[in-house]
Amino acid sequence: MILLTAATISGVSPGASAVSAAVSVHIVAGCLILTSLALAHWVDPRWINLAVFVGLNLFQSGLTGVCALERILIKMGVPKGGCGDALNRKV
Repeated sequence: MILLTAATISGVSPGASAVSAAVSVHIVAGCLILTSLALAHWVDPRWINLAVFVGLNLFQSGLTGVCALERILIKMGVPKGGCGDALNRKV
C-alpha cells in the first residue's frame, strides 16, 4: 500500500512539519462538510446544517481573519505558518 502524505506529495522531507494550522483548518473543514453531506443523504437531512455551519464559519474567517479552529490548533502545538511556509524551509 502506498501512503501519500502532504510531505511526500510536496517533496518535503518526512522529518519536516509540512502541515500548518491554516492547512489543518482546510482539511478539517473539508472532512466535516463531506461527512455532513453523506449523513444528510443517508441518515437524516438535518445533517446539512453542519455543512452550512462550517461554510459560514469559513466565510466569516475569510472576511475577518479570525478562525476559532486555527487558534485551537495553535494552542495544541500545530505550527502557525501559512500554506507555503513549511515548504520553503531549508531542510
